[in-house]
Amino acid sequence: MLILYNDYRSYACQKVRVYLSEKGIKWKNHYFDLLKQEHILDETYKHINPRGLVPALKDGDSIICNSTEIMEYISTKYLPKSAPFLSAAIHDFCKQDELLHDPHIRILSYYTLWMAGVRSDEDNNRLLEIAAKHPDSGRAEFLAKAVMGKITLEEVKLANILIINALSDMEKKLADSHSGFIFGDEYTMADTVCTVRLFRFGRLNVKIELLKNQYPHTADFYERVKQRNSFCELQS
Repeated sequence: MLILYNDYRSYACQKVRVYLSEKGIKWKNHYFDLLKQEHILDETYKHINPRGLVPALKDGDSIICNSTEIMEYISTKYLPKSAPFLSAAIHDFCKQDELLHDPHIRILSYYTLWMAGVRSDEDNNRLLEIAAKHPDSGRAEFLAKAVMGKITLEEVKLANILIINALSDMEKKLADSHSGFIFGDEYTMADTVCTVRLFRFGRLNVKIELLKNQYPHTADFYERVKQRNSFCELQS
C-alpha cells in the first residue's frame, strides 16, 4: 500500500492527492498538521525525508519526496499508458509550477492567509523555535520571516505579477490545445497542477469566474475540473 505523508492544506500535497484520486490509485494517509509543524517535530520523519518537507510517498522500500517526481513515479509504475503523462513538455510545466509556488504563491499564501491572523507572542516564539529546528535552511528562513511579519510589499507585488503571467500562459495553452486539457486529449499531471493552482488562486482572492472575458478558456477549464471527483481532495 502506498503511504502519502502530507497535509491537505499544502499546495504541493494537494497536487499529489488530486492526481492519485484522478488516476484511481489507492493510498494510505499519514497526516501531518503543518500549522503545528508536526512534520518537523516527528523524529521518525527525518528518515523519510531528511529535508523535513512534504509530500513524501513511500512505496515499499522506495521513497519519493517531490510532487512532480511523485506524480511521475505514479505514472510510470501504476498507469498502463505512461507516455502521454510523461512528456518533456508536461514535466517542464510541472517544474515551472514548483518555481511559481516557491516562493511566489507561498509568499501570497502566508501574507494573505496566515500573516493576517492574530497570534500571541507565546505562539510566535514557539513557531520561531520550531523554525530554528527545521532541517531545510531555506524553509526555516522563510517561516521565521513570515512569523515576524517581514514579507515585503515588493515581494507581494512580484508574486501578483507572476500569477497574472501564469494565468496568461494557461489561457494560451488551453486555447492552443483545442481539447479542453493543457496538453493533448487526456487529463495529465499538468491539468492537476492547473486545478490546484486555480483553487489556490481563488483562496488568494483571484476570482477566475470574474475574469471570463480575459481568460475564457481558463475559466471554462476550472468550471469543468470542479465537477471531477478528484476535486474533493481540495476541500478536505
